[in-house]
Amino acid sequence: MFIMKESKQIVSSMPTKSTAKVTTTKAKTTRPKVTRTRTKRTPKVTTTKLKRPAKSVLTLNHYVRDYQSRVKIHNYEFTLFLNDCKKGLQLARQSSQSLYNYALESYKTHFNV
Repeated sequence: MFIMKESKQIVSSMPTKSTAKVTTTKAKTTRPKVTRTRTKRTPKVTTTKLKRPAKSVLTLNHYVRDYQSRVKIHNYEFTLFLNDCKKGLQLARQSSQSLYNYALESYKTHFNV
């Protein structure tokens, strides 16, 4: 097989049915690189002066009354908690008692005791 440079045709010494076609591809175009220049930005700093809060006008008597009211609320909620616990224990005792009685009656009727 011989390739002729000037005509760009493939010449073969063997007979063939058809001649091969040579196609050329287009050269790829490359885009020029674009570089971005970055500018340094300086952050804007704003300073605000803090204002001093007004003086506290609460006296020791205010703190004592606040503490006493908080203790009263705590005691009230704690007694409610204890009452709920008592009710829960009574319910558990009734349920366990009824289960015991049912098991005892079932045993007596099953074994004729």
